Amino acid sequence: MKIRPRQQLLEIWRSLLAQSYRDGQWVWADPDGRDSVVDAQQLLCLMSPTVGLPSMRFSHPDSTFDDVLQALKPFGGAVDIPRVVLRLLTTYMERHRDDSGPIFDGASNVIISGDSEVDADDIRLDNVEGFALSLTLTLASIDFARAFRRAVARPDLIQATNRLEELSSERLSAALVGLVRSFAVDTFEYESPEGTALIGMINQAREPSRTIANELREELRSVTASVRDLRLGSGEPGDLDNPNRLYQVGWSWGVITGTSTVDFVRDTFEQREGRAIMGAYLYFTVVALDGLADLFDQRTRLLGLLNEEQERLAQALQIRWDLTQQYWSTLATFGEDRWPLEDLPWRTLDLVEHDYYSLLVTAIAIRDLITDSGAETEIIRLGEILRELANRSRITRRSLPGDPALSVHARGIMVGMDLANQTTAQSKFSWVASDFAALLLKRVVHVLHVVRKPEPRRNLLNFLDDLWEHLLERRLGTQSGMTLWDQPANTFEDITDRKDGPSWQPTLRVVESLVQAAELVGGPPVRDLEVAHFADAMLMEAEHLYDQEILRGGVAMAPAIQESLDSVLATLERAREISPSTPGTAAALLIKALQDLDSLAAARTVRKG
Repeated sequence: MKIRPRQQLLEIWRSLLAQSYRDGQWVWADPDGRDSVVDAQQLLCLMSPTVGLPSMRFSHPDSTFDDVLQALKPFGGAVDIPRVVLRLLTTYMERHRDDSGPIFDGASNVIISGDSEVDADDIRLDNVEGFALSLTLTLASIDFARAFRRAVARPDLIQATNRLEELSSERLSAALVGLVRSFAVDTFEYESPEGTALIGMINQAREPSRTIANELREELRSVTASVRDLRLGSGEPGDLDNPNRLYQVGWSWGVITGTSTVDFVRDTFEQREGRAIMGAYLYFTVVALDGLADLFDQRTRLLGLLNEEQERLAQALQIRWDLTQQYWSTLATFGEDRWPLEDLPWRTLDLVEHDYYSLLVTAIAIRDLITDSGAETEIIRLGEILRELANRSRITRRSLPGDPALSVHARGIMVGMDLANQTTAQSKFSWVASDFAALLLKRVVHVLHVVRKPEPRRNLLNFLDDLWEHLLERRLGTQSGMTLWDQPANTFEDITDRKDGPSWQPTLRVVESLVQAAELVGGPPVRDLEVAHFADAMLMEAEHLYDQEILRGGVAMAPAIQESLDSVLATLERAREISPSTPGTAAALLIKALQDLDSLAAARTVRKG
């Protein structure tokens, strides 16, 4: 693997500080303080590596690694770094809240179309990406505050860490409530435009629509039973027992209009009225699932980062997380032969089709199948879909003049944000997603965590290297402070617009990919069954020959022979110990042991001669 995750993350930190920390002041991605999303993305480029990689943490001055100190040198020394980060995190929490509580807006990502005038406050909409990013950031902040508090004695620093934890916990609770209230169950007739679009996407066998609708309802029977029981913050799910109705589940772009408040949460913040429609958006669904993955991580439970209310909210979201993954994975792999997901590109209910949506559905299917230990073949199949998406988007294939596939890199994808009770005269809002290449890298790394078969894994590693080479070319520059993303004009001649500064969404996706890649490298190597069988056979032979030598020598042996056999025994014990996890290394040790045993046998033959 060409990626060197730790080195790359440290370089990103150096560039992050060169871009964002000048004259002792943090330069926020959104200077006006009206975009919690982009500011969170910027901070998470700093904080995400500390969550996944213990060797990159800086909360305890005495245990901070030297290369981390060097990368964060603009903050100061080992004692200064956590103090600066403490101020930054606290400033973020205070910057994106008002008298009603935390705010989760993302104005920089909102595109407005239409003739009517829009007030600046109208685009300050709490959104699911703001909720999801806040899960990751607040959990990292609470962990950091507690770790740093254990390392300090000054009352003012202890008070400051308490303040950060208090603000972070409030924002975490508000984000969890927001995600509960943004969960959508969208029902429709199977013969409606939405039902026709859904059946048309999954009907690879070209069966009658009624047949496919019935088969889909049967496949989703367990999901439907659980969805029917959802009540907390989700409103009524509709008539799911009607055989003429189908549905989709997932997250809308924000809190759904008319959704009830979560009554057991203490009133430390206002649960604002929603403006989103009851509809599942693929983009925001995947964003929510990614954020919730950090919430459900074992580390969150072990460190006890959640209070009692948050645990209860997390349980409600765990149900929705499982249902959503099972639902979309069922759609993606529906049928006996070709999967609907393999019929690129994916088409949504409003008949918008794009490879980006195929990537999003693939991401959900990967996460669902990854929990099945016997699904490696299906995971490999998903890996091939990722490879085809890279080809179609001209990441691993040459582009042509005027190639329409380049639009996903040049402009990104516009995801509609439909407002409830919206009239045709009102302006339309859209959310910009510009992370296709970086998100593709993240999903390939995710697949590699599961695939163990040598040849498919080798192919995926080569594919990963190609993606990484492509992304390296898309950095703003090569000098310090410029090794951030995204400059697609460096790679595609037809893209002429060049960006002056970093785009934090793709940069964060790269950071997340590198953290996952580091965890992949830090894990145990792949155990090849053929090598394991070979090592087991070698061990049996070596142990048998060793026993023969002991039998021949009896109790009294020459000291040199005894010393040689003791060394062989130590090697055999070591090979036996590591063979289950690293059979190749065990085989290498056994070759040396067999050579030593053969030397003893050869010497005995010479003496007899």
